[in-house]
Amino acid sequence: MSMGSIDSWREKVQANPQAVADQFLADVAALPEAERRAVFYWLPSREQLGSALTACSKAEGSLAGLPYGLKDLFDVVGLETTAGSSFLAEERQMPGVTSPIVDKLQSAGAVMASKVATVEFAYGMSGENVWYGDVPHPKRATSLAGGSSNGSAYVVGRGLLPFSIGTDTSGSMRVPAAFCGLYSWRDEPASFGGKGVFPLAQSFDTPGWFAADVESLQTLNSVMLPAGEPVAEPHLLDLSDYAEGLDPELRAAGDALLKKLCATKSATATALASEAFSECFDAYNILGSTEAYAVHAQWLDACKDRYDPVVWGRINRGRNWKPNQFDWAMRKEAAVLDAWTRLFGDYNAVALPITPIASPTKADMTEDFRTQLLSLNTPASLGRCPALTIPLMLENGRSGGIQILFRNNRKEVARALMARL
Repeated sequence: MSMGSIDSWREKVQANPQAVADQFLADVAALPEAERRAVFYWLPSREQLGSALTACSKAEGSLAGLPYGLKDLFDVVGLETTAGSSFLAEERQMPGVTSPIVDKLQSAGAVMASKVATVEFAYGMSGENVWYGDVPHPKRATSLAGGSSNGSAYVVGRGLLPFSIGTDTSGSMRVPAAFCGLYSWRDEPASFGGKGVFPLAQSFDTPGWFAADVESLQTLNSVMLPAGEPVAEPHLLDLSDYAEGLDPELRAAGDALLKKLCATKSATATALASEAFSECFDAYNILGSTEAYAVHAQWLDACKDRYDPVVWGRINRGRNWKPNQFDWAMRKEAAVLDAWTRLFGDYNAVALPITPIASPTKADMTEDFRTQLLSLNTPASLGRCPALTIPLMLENGRSGGIQILFRNNRKEVARALMARL
């Protein structure tokens, strides 16, 4: 049993819920001040957390009494939503409705133990934030946590909490899960109603969860996802040959994992992906920034000095695209959706790498590298595909990841594949 597993946490909570609350808050307090400020945007009092864990530990269900971290894009009545911004809480009314995903977790007996970091307005892949500080890798001082769900990955990777909730728009869960050696599930856009969360690009924004081990992710999926028809034999397509420039060590680890999962390759499918998925990065940039600009138009000029200049520039592009550029991006999106329809006609799961190198450093996070990351992750985003991240662990704590993508019956196909791990 993993020390960070949901099963081990359940045993601790049932034995002494107040002790679990005290240990969590003590572990947070022991972090360096800059690290604590970078990761934790809200924490409950000892009495609040202890009382909630005690009450919920007596409930029925596999998540009863389990504490979790919530990415600070999700609304909770009575708490500000910062979205990693220096000004949003001042400009936006205090949330009057709690996010449906939080309601779902509460009904399952889980307890929100913290609101945690995000890249400013969720618009970044590195985990850096100029206002609160950069979220470090939970285990490797020289590496990045990834983003934008950096705080959510950190609290699970550091063993502070058994699971956490994040969002994925163009890789914002898959990338930090790969960088930090975690399992994650990215669901479908608009799941849980698509409400109660501050948007980056609403048609692409997708909720999900992180866990330290496959059994814990299975538990979360069993609670959070609707039931599907049983699957006797999942058919997994290995599209890793589509990806170029992968570190040889990472590619070898991915090949070994996909062999274990009984994946098959197809030259025809790889050729289809190579044609359809080229320039996904460019199409997503146009469509995503157009949606982001619509969200930020009321603040972008008036509050320009209160944005990270890099984030401001990414959003500002959204008002400057020419009609022919937007039309091209829409046609590209349609072509990608058609390609996914064809691929899922023969397979019920498709595998792609997430990152070309393992656990990158800040120096690695160049614009070229960001383009590589988005090129690997935006095909699934344009296709609105649910995604399972399986980490690839290398020497010295370095990691990458494989994304397994789904279309229909996602819960049961994923369950059958995870049973092979």
